[in-house]
Amino acid sequence: MALEEVNALGREEFVARFGGVFERFPTLSIAYLESGIGWVPYMMDRLDEEVEKRGADEAPYLKMLPSEYVTSGRIFFGVECGEKTIPDGVRWGLEKTLLYSSDYPHWDGDWPHTVKVVRERTDLSAGTKQNMLHDNVARFYKLAPAG
Repeated sequence: MALEEVNALGREEFVARFGGVFERFPTLSIAYLESGIGWVPYMMDRLDEEVEKRGADEAPYLKMLPSEYVTSGRIFFGVECGEKTIPDGVRWGLEKTLLYSSDYPHWDGDWPHTVKVVRERTDLSAGTKQNMLHDNVARFYKLAPAG
C-alpha cells in the first residue's frame, strides 16, 4: 500500500479491510512499508473516535477498537533508521510493530550505515532497537528464534 493510500485510509476503508479479517485469518500479519510511522498515532486516535461514535451502527462486527488491532502484534510498519517520529510511535504503544528498513537503494538512505545509525540513537531504548532490528522482523516473518 503506498503512502498516498495510507494517508487517505478513512474509517470506512479500515472497516472494509480489517473488520473481521483478523478473526477469520488468525495467523495473518500485514505490514505497511515505505510509509513510516508518523501518521499511525493520528490514524489510531481518529479511527478510534469514529468507531466509538458510529461503530455500533456502521461497524458492529469489529471486535476491538482500531488502535487495538494496530497494537495487537499483527500489523507492522517499516521505519527508516533516522525517522524522527519513531519515539512518538513508541509512546503510542507501537514498539512491537516497528520493522527496520535499510532504505537501500534509495538516494536519501543511510546505507550501508543504517544499523549503526539505529544503534547510535539516544532517543530509543535498547529494547526498542532490539525489537526494530531483530525481534519484530523475526515475528513478522515467523522465523525461528536464533540459537
